[in-house]
Amino acid sequence: MSIIKDLENDVKKLISEAGYNLDNFILQVSNRPDLGDYQINDAMTLASIYHENPRQIAEKVKEKLDSDPRFTNINIAGPGFINISLSDSFLIDSVNSIYNDIDSNIDKK
Repeated sequence: MSIIKDLENDVKKLISEAGYNLDNFILQVSNRPDLGDYQINDAMTLASIYHENPRQIAEKVKEKLDSDPRFTNINIAGPGFINISLSDSFLIDSVNSIYNDIDSNIDKK
């Protein structure tokens, strides 16, 4: 499975650990690279499902993301947009893994 698919699955689990379930989760490439590499734009959707403030939902999810060493520069913008960057060590490990086995980064589904 690709690095991004693995990250999506793991972030979905972290969101679940924060108390929220998402059926379809996609880690979005950030449209504001100055804020992070990727963004999570699901706090508004979760707010309508769980009847909570989207900013509070984002704070709970951020708390879970903070515990994962693959992520750095985790911040919340606006009403609940979560911006994340990937850590240098994670990127280095990922590139080395792909170098050793190019097929490891191919989604086979």
